[in-house]
Amino acid sequence: MKKICAIFNICPLYRKSVFQLMDSSLDIDFYFGDCSNENIHLLSPKVLNGYRKTLENVFKGDKLVWQKGAVNSAIFTRNYKYYILTGNPGIKSNWVILIIARLLGRNVWLWTHGLRGNESGWSKFVNILYMRLSSGLLFYNERGAAIALKEGIDKTKIHVLYNSLDYQNQKVLRGKIGDSSFVRNYFGNDKPYVLFMGRLTSSKKIDIMLYALKNIECNVIVVGDGPQRENLENLVSELSLEDKVWFYGECYDESMNAQLIYNSVLLVSPGNIGLSAIHAMTYGTAAITHNDFNLQMPEFEAVSQLSDSIGRNLFFEKDNPQSLRSVATDIISYTIENRDYVREKCYSIIEGKWNSENQIKILKSIFGM
Repeated sequence: MKKICAIFNICPLYRKSVFQLMDSSLDIDFYFGDCSNENIHLLSPKVLNGYRKTLENVFKGDKLVWQKGAVNSAIFTRNYKYYILTGNPGIKSNWVILIIARLLGRNVWLWTHGLRGNESGWSKFVNILYMRLSSGLLFYNERGAAIALKEGIDKTKIHVLYNSLDYQNQKVLRGKIGDSSFVRNYFGNDKPYVLFMGRLTSSKKIDIMLYALKNIECNVIVVGDGPQRENLENLVSELSLEDKVWFYGECYDESMNAQLIYNSVLLVSPGNIGLSAIHAMTYGTAAITHNDFNLQMPEFEAVSQLSDSIGRNLFFEKDNPQSLRSVATDIISYTIENRDYVREKCYSIIEGKWNSENQIKILKSIFGM
């Protein structure tokens, strides 16, 4: 009998490292939803020895509301002792599993963002009830845990699991990085370059970055593709930035991503920042993003930790290109003068918390394995 039943909405590629460590370190069965309506690259779950079944995700509009086969697999097929469920209270099949499992005396853990801090009314009530019904909570960051504690969630339930990419492989790549002569050849100068990495969508607010960086002595590399590319290329032309902006396109070659990030002076995320913060800092580059933490993704906290560590502000006023320009100008100058120091602090933060080995250490301590 397996002790742990893990049911997730999808099997994202970025979680390959932590899923494989869970597979090898915990007594666990995995069940994954079959698809996402977001642009998330998926991992084949068959690489996991504990993979048991793919579930059919059911959507209402763009919201995941049910996973067909989840309740039967979790409750009636095998006699599990523990459950790890996606912490999204909109998935009604998870409510059924949670309630039945608790009635049967089994322990259910929710891997959750928790509350952002700006919820109210029914949404807030449902989120808090969902958390209170659980046996324990695995938060992506310390802010989510602190908000839950403030809302009266039992302290003994709360654990911070953080988030991660494929850190061990990225550390190996970090040691093999060459110079950035190909960037110098493209631009025809030695100016430092700033990166954006991600989907080119309106929510990313890349236009704000372009306005902000117009009068800064730096080049810009935009890594990614998406529906806003043509509009952004037109904006570059309007701003006469053709000589300083490179639309690199999508890049799924991690060795090339490593080289682009490592040799950059800064990563800019004009909209929300998520795992791109971890990606940048893994290769020793600081990231900046907006300061409305109620709207941010959990990984903004790594940026906050770096900000405290190096004593520089890494947050600009949301939707304000002048503020972005000011913060970017300061950190570009600071990084050029203190490159090794910034790199060292980035590495230390990722090594300390934001990696899959740390996540497994926490999970093993929780489940006594």
